[in-house]
Amino acid sequence: MRITYAQIFYDQGVALIPVKTQSKHILAGYGPHRRQVTQFPLFAEFLLNGGNYALCTGTGGKHQSGGLVVLDFDNPELFDAQAWNTFTVKTARGYHVYFWADDVRSFAFDGLDVLGAGKAVMGAYSIHPDGSIYEPQNQPKIRGIESVFDFPLLSKLEPPKLPEPPKGAPKRFYNRGNSNSRVAQIKAALPILEAVQLFQPEAAKTIQGAGRWRQYNCAFHDDNHRSGWLDTERNLFGCHACDKARGDVLNFVSLSRGITNLEAIKLLGGAL
Repeated sequence: MRITYAQIFYDQGVALIPVKTQSKHILAGYGPHRRQVTQFPLFAEFLLNGGNYALCTGTGGKHQSGGLVVLDFDNPELFDAQAWNTFTVKTARGYHVYFWADDVRSFAFDGLDVLGAGKAVMGAYSIHPDGSIYEPQNQPKIRGIESVFDFPLLSKLEPPKLPEPPKGAPKRFYNRGNSNSRVAQIKAALPILEAVQLFQPEAAKTIQGAGRWRQYNCAFHDDNHRSGWLDTERNLFGCHACDKARGDVLNFVSLSRGITNLEAIKLLGGAL
């Protein structure tokens, strides 16, 4: 069944990437911003031998409008199976709900991640590290994202409340960027490339690439394959091989120092 479902998405133009057996670790050299599968017959042999696979969100559009967007529910209490009429997969901790959409950026609520362009999501019938199966709950027919707007979930969710910077923080934090959010201006004050150089200097030595996207050896696990990525336009970081490493510059600092986001704000307030 893994091959069947992978073929369905491949035929719709969704980019596929190979993942290690019973793992979420993408094979070296592959990723949403790196190599993807180009010859499905060879990839089918990999799946037949037990390999997992992932789908690159934001890709598709071969027979429909828009690319793939996945709602990743880690909080099952937010998920109402009766409210959806689109392809849904049960995961180890919740559900993946699939849509087609144009230009959707990734963002997160408490218990729900919206996986827009540039992310990867484990494919149906892949095997989780704990042995559970990413199990489809219905037929792989995907709806457009516009069908989500009348869904009652939206009334249940509030964007996460970000901590305020400490009083007396340097004024130069607040004269950069167009956002009225003080926290957003703090984030804008430290580009992600500089954050890596300041807080993970060894990892910074491995940075490659030019323009918006950079690759580097992820600072948060043993990585020799440049699985980490940096989005210099949106000031974000992530990793194709581990779940821990993703977020904005505040998340990077807090992970690097083993502190909370509020403590990271205080740290940056005294350093920048």
